[in-house]
Amino acid sequence: MTAPAHHCGHPVAILHDAIRDELYAHWPRPMPQTQYDDFPVDISEAAKDAHTCLSVGPFRAAATMARMTVEAIAKDKHVRGSNLATKIDGLRTADLIRFAGTSS
Repeated sequence: MTAPAHHCGHPVAILHDAIRDELYAHWPRPMPQTQYDDFPVDISEAAKDAHTCLSVGPFRAAATMARMTVEAIAKDKHVRGSNLATKIDGLRTADLIRFAGTSS
């Protein structure tokens, strides 16, 4: 069955056992709401889409949208490269990103 979500009004899919009155699953899954209001539209929309895909389960689509987010950040910061790896290196060289677990 589908129904509108309470928080946004978008449709959700629900697996419900009417005899036992048990909810088995629903999609999209609840995810922490992350705000991207301070970011340019290209970055915020790609990031929101990545989180939405992650909550529903198509993980390759989530990874693709995460990649688009990094590409949009590189474009916004005028970091150029022939592929994603060189753009990430450029963002790191410009001290705009760092590897997880490092302080600088």
